[in-house]
Amino acid sequence: MKFIILTTVSLCFVAALAASTVHAQTGLVTSIAKAPVSPDGDVAGAVTDFVINLAVDQDPAKPGLKLAAGENIRVTLPGAFVFADPKGRPINDLFGAKDCVPTMLKCSTGGLLQGWPQHPILPSFPPGKEPQYTFSYDKEANSVIFTAVKDIDGVPLPGPGLKAMHMLLLGFTNPEQPGGYPIRVSIHSVDGAERAAGVGKFMIRPAIAPSINITSVFVPGDKNGGNPPNPNTIYQKTTTGAIAPMPWDFLVWDGNGNAYEGLEIVSESETGGFILHNNTKVGTVTISTPVGATGQSVSGGPSVTIPGTPLIGNSFGAPIPAGRLTAIFTAGSKPGRYFTTFAFDGGNTATMVVDVLDDK
Repeated sequence: MKFIILTTVSLCFVAALAASTVHAQTGLVTSIAKAPVSPDGDVAGAVTDFVINLAVDQDPAKPGLKLAAGENIRVTLPGAFVFADPKGRPINDLFGAKDCVPTMLKCSTGGLLQGWPQHPILPSFPPGKEPQYTFSYDKEANSVIFTAVKDIDGVPLPGPGLKAMHMLLLGFTNPEQPGGYPIRVSIHSVDGAERAAGVGKFMIRPAIAPSINITSVFVPGDKNGGNPPNPNTIYQKTTTGAIAPMPWDFLVWDGNGNAYEGLEIVSESETGGFILHNNTKVGTVTISTPVGATGQSVSGGPSVTIPGTPLIGNSFGAPIPAGRLTAIFTAGSKPGRYFTTFAFDGGNTATMVVDVLDDK
């Protein structure tokens, strides 16, 4: 099978959580995308499941937003997003009840994130004990609200603070009409005054599309180094010619929402390669490098099926199988920042970042 070799590129951009196409943005919101733990959170008529990326640098070395005790952040949905759950799933804090825990979610809930998947600022710490924030619903305004009980600044879970929000609205239904829907996000002080706001457009698809989704659940962390489980694989550091310290894991679904098994990454040049399924191209890999870098590469696959998607798990009565694609990045000869973008044909993209230091 013959492929066209990718031309050399040198790009400089910021990777957003879930790294989907960025749509209309204002103020507080950078982008809104399907959550990485389901194949259809952005599909017309499906259960609502999305991530809001806030207008802060996603690099974990940069600070996130903070909420003082008593402040709240409000997410206002258009009326086409309907809370009418035939299964009667309540709105509750994550860990707030026995039917609102990861892998067995029987509720509508949400979590504040520090900038990468499956690494929340927990609503209670320890889980189910000391509340840090609450999750509620204003039916009249069709808004879900996170209210800080304590100062939200990344403590006690170490990290950069608030950078994104995962809206696990399992009792809500997406609009039946595909298209772009504006979602408003606002932060309110203790006295109720709005101190920041923005609008992002959530694109509702007519049907499931192939998707590649960053996940951190397979990385155990480093207890000796003080790193908790589910570390940030999106931003890593290594030295010239060396392999990045953590593999890149992705959840992958095909255009029917089935686990995408058998995917392989084939390197065609130092600027990237292709994602293949049964020797057929289904996506591309593009590496952007410092000027003059040579020797960089990405390899991975074949993807395998895992029995259940992280976090949601058994929430719909049976596990949702997913593909797991693992990739390895090897740095090139020049120090600097390397970007690697994985893109499915007809689907979404995911971008990973490695800062490469000179090994001399």
